[in-house]
Amino acid sequence: PLVILGTMANSIATSVLEEKIAFLSRKTLENLTMFISRDVQSYMSLLFYCSRNSNIIETLKSNDSSQLIANYYTIRKSIIQSDVVRQVSYPFQYIVISNKGVMYTNSDYSQVGSYDMTIKAITGQPWYKEMEKSPSRNHAIVLSDNLLFTKGDRQVYFISTIFSEFENLGMVL
Repeated sequence: PLVILGTMANSIATSVLEEKIAFLSRKTLENLTMFISRDVQSYMSLLFYCSRNSNIIETLKSNDSSQLIANYYTIRKSIIQSDVVRQVSYPFQYIVISNKGVMYTNSDYSQVGSYDMTIKAITGQPWYKEMEKSPSRNHAIVLSDNLLFTKGDRQVYFISTIFSEFENLGMVL
């Protein structure tokens, strides 16, 4: 009788423990899903904002290479001072690349030769070529090696084309 009682107690305890573990696993998964969903929505909101921002569009339309520093600060200010950026987890990085191959990031802008490898890495991607040919606004989410830092981990990039009327001016990542 003691062996049977011990086996039953062990079985009941195991069952209760399994139920608790399953319940906690579901709750953890639900919380993780909520956090990921919130972050994705925030990044997509920032992406849509950047791809439609009139200051960024005008800067890319003018594409005046003698104004690289002013263009960098115009784009940076447009992004950093937006209400949408407050929803995004910090730190974050952005890349704005014009259809003329000029690249602006949250830390720098491209001078001749300074970002050649990065620009080649971006423009060589299949998604870039597809989006570059798009006759209308296009969005994508891709997993890629870190495009700004050689020692960085793989990153999820949210990408959108930047259009002015029917002209593809570039992309924001």
